[in-house]
Amino acid sequence: MKTLAWALLMSHLAVMLAAVLRYTPGYVLVMVPPYRIELSSGLAALLALGLFAAGHLVLRAASRLAALPAEARAWRMRERRARAEAALAAAFRASLAQQPGIALEQAQAAFDGGADPVASALLAAQATHALGDTAACETWLARAGVHDADDPAA
Repeated sequence: MKTLAWALLMSHLAVMLAAVLRYTPGYVLVMVPPYRIELSSGLAALLALGLFAAGHLVLRAASRLAALPAEARAWRMRERRARAEAALAAAFRASLAQQPGIALEQAQAAFDGGADPVASALLAAQATHALGDTAACETWLARAGVHDADDPAA
């Protein structure tokens, strides 16, 4: 229904425009030495409208192209964040499945990706503790404390 209404409106406007432009008696004289161009006022109005539309499209395309680097940067950040959150979920699953090697690897990836650094560091500390690496466990606990000093678990 909406398409039909738009089609009727556009056809009505086209008929009105044709009727108005057919009976417009004026002319526009464009002087560009050594040339002299004489156009009907309707054609001149259509050309001006077309030039305006073309200029508008060119400016919109240029602004869109100028915005592409920022959009690409934001997309890469979202993708990086999603991979880090997936790694954190995998670290939780591996920790619950008592697979400390996989949990440590995934927690490291989540920590590097910036997905909840406290939880990632605590998972890595738990995994290193299960692997028997006390020094690495202390390092991960210190990292957790740095990122959230107010958290009593950290």
